[in-house]
Amino acid sequence: MTLQEFRTFSPTKQRRIVHTKGVFLLNRKGVGMTAILYQLEGFYVELHLDAHSAVVLHLVAFAGTEGLEPYLQQIPLTELQPLLGG
Repeated sequence: MTLQEFRTFSPTKQRRIVHTKGVFLLNRKGVGMTAILYQLEGFYVELHLDAHSAVVLHLVAFAGTEGLEPYLQQIPLTELQPLLGG
């Protein structure tokens, strides 16, 4: 499935696809919300949930790496060093 195909589905179907086929990557907390990042077949989906009710407020699907920037500080570089030959 491509990002363009994913975007044609209803919000309910998009959430179902994320929960059944998405690979959880990271989450982050904001003011009154939690964002959960998933990877799906070559693109990413970020679910924004209400911090108190856990209801999905918003869904963002993207293919570029710009949307990953808020999560980069959560990745410890010491864990990447062996993978990079360091």
